[in-house]
Amino acid sequence: MSPDEIEWIMRQSTWSLEVEGQHPDAQTMEWCRQMLADEISLEKYLDLLIRRATE
Repeated sequence: MSPDEIEWIMRQSTWSLEVEGQHPDAQTMEWCRQMLADEISLEKYLDLLIRRATE
């Protein structure tokens, strides 16, 4: 996936979350960007989110 495609997906996802009253933080967005760029797996992304939410 190209960097432009990733940025487009990130903007669309952020907009969708904000419509629902959610506001993703910078760390969550960075993990998402890493997952979309195949730098981390979906499983790793979800693990990071779950660990952060239960801290």
